Amino acid sequence: MRNWTIIKWCGTRNSTFENPAADGALSPPHVLWEEASQMELWDAYLEDGSLAGRDLVRGQPVPKGLYHLVCCVLVRHADGTYLLMKRAAGKETWPGVYEASAGGSALKGETGEQAARRELYEETGIRAGRLTRLYARKGPHTMYEGFLCELDGAKDEIVLQPGETEGYRWATRDELVQMLRIDPPVLIVQKGFWPYLGLDEAQSKGTPYC
Repeated sequence: MRNWTIIKWCGTRNSTFENPAADGALSPPHVLWEEASQMELWDAYLEDGSLAGRDLVRGQPVPKGLYHLVCCVLVRHADGTYLLMKRAAGKETWPGVYEASAGGSALKGETGEQAARRELYEETGIRAGRLTRLYARKGPHTMYEGFLCELDGAKDEIVLQPGETEGYRWATRDELVQMLRIDPPVLIVQKGFWPYLGLDEAQSKGTPYC
């Protein structure tokens, strides 16, 4: 479930909308509300990781010198297996491919851990207990934070997110390595998790993006 940031309509009480196309006329409130409700706002960060004091909008270019925050969560069960989520067939990137984490962009006002918890719950139904931060790295216009969620409970209660995920499985580390050797890729593992999993370039034919 996506939590949208809503920008309220700022028209005056006496504004009229008989001719919205007229010069200087405001759009009808329901149109502004519909457009605003689709806007996902992010905090902008400076290169040193501090807040820049301005907002970014999903889908719009990130200005030079600014970054937005993306958080990923690797889920490890007490039996040593890892949760793999299958990306929905309609996804623009890596459709139908398994991903060894849940995650996404931090919304305005969220810390990395708050975003990680929200994304994990939205994509898997898992309410995380303690999260362990495994890495922080920087890419072009993006800062990444990766967390580990250790789970001890039922493995068959994963909840899929329509439009985002369409399946899941649990795999051992050796199974992860075997899947990574398949070309074309059937699994992506965010590069920040490689040291924790003991992976290297030679073991992956995929293109990690985080």
